[in-house]
Amino acid sequence: MRRVAEGGSALDPQVVAALLAPGSGGHAPLGALTEREQAVLSLVAQGHSNAAIATRLRMAERTVESHMRNIFHKLRIHDSGDTHRRVLAVLAYLSRA
Repeated sequence: MRRVAEGGSALDPQVVAALLAPGSGGHAPLGALTEREQAVLSLVAQGHSNAAIATRLRMAERTVESHMRNIFHKLRIHDSGDTHRRVLAVLAYLSRA
């Protein structure tokens, strides 16, 4: 509960890392993600904010936002106003196995 209260993930980070490890399968659109997009999505799945991702990957926060837009486009996740696109992207990524 502390991890979630501090902005982290409800999933154990080691479990998430294992699920997101290269070579663990993939759906058709997930194969279109670049290595950098996969790294960004992996950190999103671990519960990190764009600012935290930018720091970890040593890039501008705007670059993270650009990667997220590309991820949404490649995974065909459109902004409908009724859904949370980051959650849908993470679910698609985690369901690839």
